[in-house]
Amino acid sequence: GKCAKVALVACMRVLLIRLNAMIRDASEWRMAAG
Repeated sequence: GKCAKVALVACMRVLLIRLNAMIRDASEWRMAAG
């Protein structure tokens, strides 16, 4: 249904935001170390 689709999109968005944050933090760590 529509509710499930909205929930899925919300979960995907949260995962993408967390992934982007992890990648950003990792690149910052690499720059600081290197």
